[in-house]
Amino acid sequence: KVCINIIAAQRLVGHNIAPYVCVEIGDQKRQTSKCESTNCPFYNEYFVFDFHLPQEVLFDKIIKISVFHSKNIVSGKTIIGTFKVDIWTVYSQPEHQFFHKWAPLTDTNDIAGGIKGYLKCDISVMGKGDIKKATRPGKDGQDEDIEGNLLLPPGFPMEQKCAKIAVSIYRAEGLSMVQNKLISSMKKVFTKDIKDLINPSVVVYYADQKGRTSVKKNCAEPIWNEQIIFTELFPVLCRRMKIQIRDLENPVAIGTHFIDMTKISHSGDKGFLPTFGPAWINLYGSSMTEEDKELDEGIGEGSAYRGRLLISIDIKVFEKVDSEAKETEVVTKIIPAINERLLGNPIEFLLFAAFLEASMIDRRHGDKAIKFQVTIGSYGENLAEMKKTNLVTKENEEETCLTKESLSPSDSISVSCTSSPPHTHTLSHSHNVAYREFFLCRAYCHMPYEKVKPCVYIRNLWEDHRWRIFNANRMDLIATKLEEGINIVAETVNQKSTTTEEAEKMLILVLMELHHGCLHNYRPISISAQIQVYPNIRSSCQISLIRYNIILYTHYKLQISFIFTPKSLPLKEKLKSSQLFLQKIQHLQDEPQQPFPDVLVWMLCGDKQVAYARIPARDIIYSPTECERGKSCMKVSTLFLMLPGKHVLGQKGRTVQAKVDVYFWLGVKNSEQDTSFLNGLPKGYELTMSQLQDSSDEVSLLYHSKWYWLSFFVKHEYQLRTHLFQARGLLAIDDNGLSDPFARVLFSTSSQSTEIAERTLSPTWDQTLVFQEIVLYGDPKDIQDRPPKVIIEIFDHNKGGRFEFIGQTCTLPAVKLSDEKYQQPHFPPLLDFVPIYWGDMVAGELLAAFELLQASVLHYISHRLSYLDIPSIYLFIVPLGIRPIVRKYRIEVLFWGLRDLKRLQVVSAIRPRVDIECAGKGIKSSVLLNYQRHPNFSVTVKEFEVDLPEDGRLHPPIEIHVINCGAFGSDVLLGSHTVMPLARFFSAQHRNAQATLKIPKQKKERIETQNKNAPPNWLHASPLLGTMCSIKQTLLTVMLLLFSSEVVCLGWESEVPTSTPEQKHIQAPLPENDELDWWSKYYASIEDTSKISVLQHNSAPKQITKADNGLEGFNKNIFMNIEENLQKTLRNTTQHLIPRSSKTDKTGRECEIQTIKVYTSTLESEFNNFEDWLYTFPLYRGKAVSNEVAVEEDRVVGKFKGSFCVYSCSSRQLPSVFTNIPSNNPVKVIIRIYVVRATSLHPADPNGKADPYIRIRLGSQEISDMENYVSKQLNPVFGRCFQLTATFPAETLLSVSIYDWDLLSSDDLIGETLIDLENRYYSRHRATCGLPFKYNVFQFSEMKGSMYITSLLHSLCWLLLDPAGGLWQKQINTKHYTTDIFPSTVDYTSPDEKQINEELALVVLHSWQEVPHKGYKLVPEHVETRPLFNHEKPGVTQGYLQMWVDMFPTDIPTPGAPVDISPRKPQRFELRVTIWNTEDVVLADVNQITGLQSCDIYVTGWLQGKEDQRERTDVYYNSFTGEGKFNWRFVFRFDYLNAEKKMVVTRKQSLFSVDKTECKVPPVLMLQVWDADIVSADDFLGSLHLDLTNFPWGAKTAQQCTLDMLKDDAPKVNMFKQRVLKGWWPFISQKRERDHMLTILTGKVEAELHLVTEEEADKNPVGLGRNAPEPLEKPNRPDMLLSVFYANAKSIACMFWRSYKKYIIIFLICFLLGLFLFLFLFNFPQAISHKMVNG
Repeated sequence: KVCINIIAAQRLVGHNIAPYVCVEIGDQKRQTSKCESTNCPFYNEYFVFDFHLPQEVLFDKIIKISVFHSKNIVSGKTIIGTFKVDIWTVYSQPEHQFFHKWAPLTDTNDIAGGIKGYLKCDISVMGKGDIKKATRPGKDGQDEDIEGNLLLPPGFPMEQKCAKIAVSIYRAEGLSMVQNKLISSMKKVFTKDIKDLINPSVVVYYADQKGRTSVKKNCAEPIWNEQIIFTELFPVLCRRMKIQIRDLENPVAIGTHFIDMTKISHSGDKGFLPTFGPAWINLYGSSMTEEDKELDEGIGEGSAYRGRLLISIDIKVFEKVDSEAKETEVVTKIIPAINERLLGNPIEFLLFAAFLEASMIDRRHGDKAIKFQVTIGSYGENLAEMKKTNLVTKENEEETCLTKESLSPSDSISVSCTSSPPHTHTLSHSHNVAYREFFLCRAYCHMPYEKVKPCVYIRNLWEDHRWRIFNANRMDLIATKLEEGINIVAETVNQKSTTTEEAEKMLILVLMELHHGCLHNYRPISISAQIQVYPNIRSSCQISLIRYNIILYTHYKLQISFIFTPKSLPLKEKLKSSQLFLQKIQHLQDEPQQPFPDVLVWMLCGDKQVAYARIPARDIIYSPTECERGKSCMKVSTLFLMLPGKHVLGQKGRTVQAKVDVYFWLGVKNSEQDTSFLNGLPKGYELTMSQLQDSSDEVSLLYHSKWYWLSFFVKHEYQLRTHLFQARGLLAIDDNGLSDPFARVLFSTSSQSTEIAERTLSPTWDQTLVFQEIVLYGDPKDIQDRPPKVIIEIFDHNKGGRFEFIGQTCTLPAVKLSDEKYQQPHFPPLLDFVPIYWGDMVAGELLAAFELLQASVLHYISHRLSYLDIPSIYLFIVPLGIRPIVRKYRIEVLFWGLRDLKRLQVVSAIRPRVDIECAGKGIKSSVLLNYQRHPNFSVTVKEFEVDLPEDGRLHPPIEIHVINCGAFGSDVLLGSHTVMPLARFFSAQHRNAQATLKIPKQKKERIETQNKNAPPNWLHASPLLGTMCSIKQTLLTVMLLLFSSEVVCLGWESEVPTSTPEQKHIQAPLPENDELDWWSKYYASIEDTSKISVLQHNSAPKQITKADNGLEGFNKNIFMNIEENLQKTLRNTTQHLIPRSSKTDKTGRECEIQTIKVYTSTLESEFNNFEDWLYTFPLYRGKAVSNEVAVEEDRVVGKFKGSFCVYSCSSRQLPSVFTNIPSNNPVKVIIRIYVVRATSLHPADPNGKADPYIRIRLGSQEISDMENYVSKQLNPVFGRCFQLTATFPAETLLSVSIYDWDLLSSDDLIGETLIDLENRYYSRHRATCGLPFKYNVFQFSEMKGSMYITSLLHSLCWLLLDPAGGLWQKQINTKHYTTDIFPSTVDYTSPDEKQINEELALVVLHSWQEVPHKGYKLVPEHVETRPLFNHEKPGVTQGYLQMWVDMFPTDIPTPGAPVDISPRKPQRFELRVTIWNTEDVVLADVNQITGLQSCDIYVTGWLQGKEDQRERTDVYYNSFTGEGKFNWRFVFRFDYLNAEKKMVVTRKQSLFSVDKTECKVPPVLMLQVWDADIVSADDFLGSLHLDLTNFPWGAKTAQQCTLDMLKDDAPKVNMFKQRVLKGWWPFISQKRERDHMLTILTGKVEAELHLVTEEEADKNPVGLGRNAPEPLEKPNRPDMLLSVFYANAKSIACMFWRSYKKYIIIFLICFLLGLFLFLFLFNFPQAISHKMVNG
C-alpha cells in the first residue's frame, strides 16, 4: 500500500485562492478538503492506496500530487502546481518513506515558470511484511527551512531546471511476434508470405507521459527516424523509461525494454546528464502462442528474442527560459537518418557451444523426440518455424527419441539417435554394487552423448562494441573479489573467531588488494583509440563512465588511508563504509548499452518448446585479457532449464526440467583454421568436421556446410560417494504439517535416492550413496579443478508413490586422483550444511559431504564403508572419519503449558500432550486431562540424554509435536514446531558452575583472616553515613558477590550534607499556562523538549588507576559506570535539596519534566519477545507453501510454552536450571490497558475517513468503547484506560482492536494487535510496570505500583543471591549478616532520605543489565507503538497504536489509582483584534472622469480553519493615498492545545454528516485588505498570515513597516505568552515578473491584539466593531452627506494641481508680486505727502 499524508502548503502563487490537493496513482484518485482564501493552507489529511500488482509494475507507477484553485461552479478549477515521483524512488529511501518533506510544485503547462509553491507531505510505500517504525513529529511552522528539506533523494540537486528529454527512434531489425494461430494462418494465405506481417510503432513511457511514433505498415524492419521529446523538470524523480514496440492490430506488445536512468547518468561532482547511444536495445517477449502475455509487457524474464531497436537519448537543460523551453506537450518530429559510421562496421562473430551432457529430463518426454536449440538474436533458430531447426548435433534436423523400450535397468536411460554421425552410439550398463531396487532412481532421462559431444557453430554479424562489455567485466571482477573479502571479514566478526584488531587487519588487506587490483587489472579502454575507429562516436555515456571510474580508482587509496587512520571509526562502521563502496561499484558494473543480445538455449519436445535458459552475452564473451573475459567463457557451465513465464510457479515449475552442461565461446575467429576457442575444453578430444549433403540448403549456406563433433578419446572411471547425514528445517508438504522426505542425488547421468524418513521435518538419513563406474571424459587435472556439480533434490513421499517437490541444491565434490593419497587435510571431507532452495526461498539445510574418487584409488578406502544393520537391505552408513564426533548431552525440558489450540476439523483438543524429539531420542510430557480448564502441565521439568556432535554448527534441531490423546489409542497430531539452533539453549550457568561455586569459599577464607566475630569490613567501609548506608550496602553487596573474587572497599567522591528541617519541602515551579500531567511527560518525550535528559550510561569505560590493581577477577568497568551514575545522581539530588531564596522563587528555576521512553516499535521487539527463560513456540499444521508464495499465518494452530536447557553430561551433577522458576499454578492479575492514540489508520469509509473506537478482548471478557468513538479521524487520540481482572493461564492473550463505527451497517475491523500477557508477567525484564527514569515526589510522576524502588532492588538482590536452592543463603548465614543487608521494609526518618535512596536505587535498577550472566534490562516507564493487522489483508499494516499495559498481582497491596491519560481538553481563548488604521494600500480603482486612482478600503479577518466566522470592517470610501481609519474590533473565540500548539476546530464536513469532526490546525490569524465595488466583485489587494505561536513583532511606525518583518530570521514572539501586542504589519501579495513570482507590499495595517482566556473574557467583555461594552470611538472621517461633493471637489483640485502645478505656482508668485507692487504704488504718494506735511 502507498500511504500519503498531506500536511500543509506554503508560498502558493495566486491571489485570494481556495486551494485543495488531489493525489493520483494510476486510476485511483483522492482529494483533500478546500481551504478558503489562503496561500498557506493546512490540511493534515491521510490517504491510503491499495495495490495488488507485481513489484516491477507497481514501482513504475507515478505518484502525482496536484494543487488546484477551486473557483465557483461556472469557472471550475485552475491548477497551481504539480509534483511527480515514482513509487520506486520512495521505496528505495530509508524505511521506504519520505517524512515531513516539502515537495516543490510546478505547473505542467508552464514548467519554465518556476516553482509555484511547496507542499509538505509524508509518502511511504509498504509491502507485505514491511513494518515501518513510527516516526516522531517533525518541526511545524512558517519558519521551517523549506529549501533545505525538499522531497528529493539524497544526492539530488535542490534546484530543478527545465529540461528537454529527446528519445530518437531510428530503425528496428528482426521484429517478430507471436500471433493467434488462426489470424496468422489467414494472413499467410492471403499475403502468400511465410512471415507474420506486423504494423509496428514505438511507444515511449516516461514520467507519466507517453509518446508514440508513426505506424509502419506490413514491415518487419521499419525505419522511423523520429524523435519524441518530453519536457520535465530535471532531475526527474522517475527511475525507468519504458520503450515498447506495439502492433497496430494486436493489443499485446511485440517487445519491451526498460532503461534505468540512474545507470546512464551520475549526479556526483564528476557526473553527467542522462545520455544513451546511439545504440541498439534488444527486445524480448514470450515464446508461447497466446500465453505468457505478461512477458511481452516486460513483467518477468523474456524467453524469446523479438528484435532490436536503434535509439538514442539526449537531454538538454535550460539555464534560461526561452520559447523552446515553454513547450510542455510531448512532441514527435522527424529527424535526419543516422550516420552509419557512428554505429561501427559489423564484423563476424562466432558462437560456439558444445553440449557435453544433457540429463535430468523428465520421463514424460521419454517417448518423444528431444532436441536443443541455441540462438543469439535472429541467428541460429527461427522461433516461429520449427521445420528448419538447428540441432545441437548438426545443422539439419536431428531428433533423439526416448522410448520406453530403450529404458535400461539402471538408474539412467540409454537411447539411440534416429540420425547419427558416421559412427553409432553404444552404451554399456553394469552394476558393481547390489542395491535393493527401491533405492534405484529411474526418474530422469538423459541424452546418449557419451564420448561424442555435439556442437553448435553459429556465425553472426554484430557491430564491434566489445570494449563496453570488457569494461563491465573488469568492474564485475573487482566487485566480486571485494564482496568475497568483505563477506569473509563479516563472517569472522559475527562468529567472534578473531579479535577486533585481527579483523581490522584482514579488512585492510582486502581493501589494499582491491587497490592493487584496480591499478593493475583495471586498464581502461583507450578512448582516443575508439574515436579513431569511429570518428563521430556519440557514446558520451560510456566515455563519462570510464572517466569517472578512472578518477574513482585513482583516489581510492586516499579513501583507504582516511578510513583506517588511528582513532578512526569502529570496525562495524568500517565494514559499513566498505559495503557502501561495494554498492557503488556494483551499480556501475551494469552495462546499459549491450552490444549483443542474450543467448537462449531451448529444449524442444517434438516441435514444442518446453524449457529454456537465458545466458547474458557478457558472461561468455572472449578476450585475450583474462579480467575482461566473461565468467562463463571457455568453461563448462551447468544450465538448469526452467519453464517460462507463469509456468515456473507451483510445484511443477519449481523443479528443474533439464540439466545441460555446455561449453560456450563467443568471439572473433582469426581464421578458419583457428581452433583457439576450444582451448578451455577438457583435454583428450578431437574435433570432427563433416560436410552436409545438401549444400544448397539455406541453413547450409549460413554455416558454410560444416558441422562439428567433439570426440573424446580419454576417459576415466570414478566413484562418487555422497554422505548424507541429515537435513533440518525442511518445508512441510503434508496436510499434517510434516513431510516424508527423501533425498535424490544426481551426478552426471546417474541418480540415486535415500530411504524415506517418515513424519519429520529434520530427517536423519545417515546414509552414503555410492555411484559406481562413473565415466568422465577429459584430463583428470581438469576435472579436479572444475569438477561436475552434484545435484540434490528433496522430495516428499506420499501414498500411491506420488512425489512432491520440497527443494533442491547443488554443490561441488572434493576430487581425489589416483596419484594422491587419501589423507588429511582434504580427505576425508568434513560434513557441512548446504542451503536448500524452493525457488528463491530457503527451504532448509542439508548436512552432507561429497567426494569423487578416481577408480584406481578405491581399494585403499574400500574398508571405510560399513553397511546398515537392516535385514535384506544393503545400505552404507556415513563412515567414522566423516560422521561427526558426538558426546553425551542432557536436555532438560520445561513443560509449561499449551495455548490457543485450534480445532482439528470439528474436534477440539481435550487431552493433549507434547512429544520432544532430538537426534532420535525424545521424551513425552504428562497428558493434560482437561485442556480447556487447566492448560498448564502438572509435571513441568523432565530430562533425557542424547548424543550430539561436538561441533555446535552440526547440532540437529529439536522437534516439538503436540498430540491429542483420543480414546482407544487414536492419537492425532495437532501441530509441530522445529527449534533451531540449539546454541541459545546451552546453559551458561552449568558451563561456569565450577568457578561460581568456588567464590563463596574464597570469600570465606578472606573474611576469616580479618575478623572471625565481626561482619566483613566492606559492609560498613563506606564514608557515607546516615541515609546513604543501606543503599550503599545493598549495591556493594550485589557487586562484590557477583563480580569479584576479592573483597574491596570503595568510597564516594563526595558526601551528602546532613539534612535540615528547611530541606523537607522540595518545590519545583510549574510551566507557565500549563498543567503538569501525564501528557506533559508524553509530549516532552516525543518532541525532545524536556529540560533534563534521561540518565544514560557512559559509553567509554572509566580508566582504571593503580589503586585498583588488587581487584583480580573484578569487572571494574561495569562497577565504575554504575558508581559514576550514582555520584552524578547524588550531586543532582543534593542540589535540589539546597533551600532557595525568595528571589529564586520569584524568578523560578527551569522546570524539569520527567520523560518516558516512547518506543517506535513493539515492546517484544525491544526485549527479545520476553523469552529470557520462558519461550513461546508456535505450532504449525498444513502445507508450508502454496502454488506461488509461502503461507505462514494460516498454519498456526496453537502455541507451546516451555524452554530447554542443554548441557554436557560429563560435567558435575548440578541442580536443575529450572529449580528457581515461579509456579505455573493459576494466578489472578489486575490488568490495566492504557490506549494513548492511533496513527495512520487505514480508511474504512467511502469518504476516506474512519470513525474509530476501541474494543478489547481477553479470554471471555470483552469491552467495547463504542460510545466514545472519534468521528472522521485517521489519527485519533483516545486517552483511555481499561481495567480487567484476568486469571493466568486461562486468559493470557490480550486483543486490542480498532473498529470503525457505522450508523447503518455492522462495524468494520480496521486492525488489531495481540499481546501475550503471560510472557510479560513472568519475564525477568519486569514488564509488569515500567520503572520511572527519575524519582519525584510530585503527583504526576509518582510510581504506579505499590512498591518502593528500594524494595524492588532488595527483592531482585535476593533472587540473584539464591539461584541454586539456598547455597548462597547458607554461606551468608554463617556470617550473621543476612537480615541486616537486605531489610524487607524500609523506614525513612525524613523525606530527604527517602528521595536520595530512591534516586540511587533507580540508578542501580536502570543499570541492572550490566550484571554479567544474571542481569536483565528492566522495562522503563514507556509507551510502545504496535502495528495493527487485519486478517483480510495479511502482512500489511493497517495503522499503529500507541499504548502500554500494567499488571499487578492480586496478592500484593492494591495499587494506586490508574494514571489519568484522558485527552487534554483544549483551553478556550478569545482573541481581540482592533484594526486602527491602514497606510499605503494600493489603489485599485480609477476615476473615469478625472483618471485618478482611489480605493474603497475594508479589512477582513478570521482564524484559519474557522472561515465561517469571518469578520470585516466598514468601508473607508475614496482613499486617494491608501490611508484608512477604522477603529474596528474583531473578536474570535477558539480552543487551543498548548502542548501540541494546535487549535481545535469542530465542524461538520458536509450537510449529511451525523457528527462533527475534530480537526487540529495551527492558530493562524488571517487578515486581508480589499477594495469594495458596487457593481462588480470586490478586488483582493493583499493578505497577512500571522501565526499566534510565532508572531512577528510589529513596527512602531508605518515607515518602519517593511517586508523584512515577515522573514524567517525576523524577531518573533509567542502570543500565548505575550498576550498583548500593538504595531504595524505589512499586507503582501504576489506578482509575476519575467516568469518569476515576486512578493510585493500592498499595504500596511495598524492593529492591536489582546489574547485573553475565556474566564477573563467573561469578566471583561468587549463588543464587536465599535459596539459596547467598551465601545471604540468613531474615526475622524468626512461627513457621509458631503462625501460625494468633497470627493469630487478634491478630485478636481487634485486634477488641476497635478496638470498645472507649475503654472499655478508661477501665477501665484506673480500675483503676489503684482499685489505688493500695486499696494506700494498706491500707498507711496500718500506716505510721502504725509511726511512732507508733518515734517
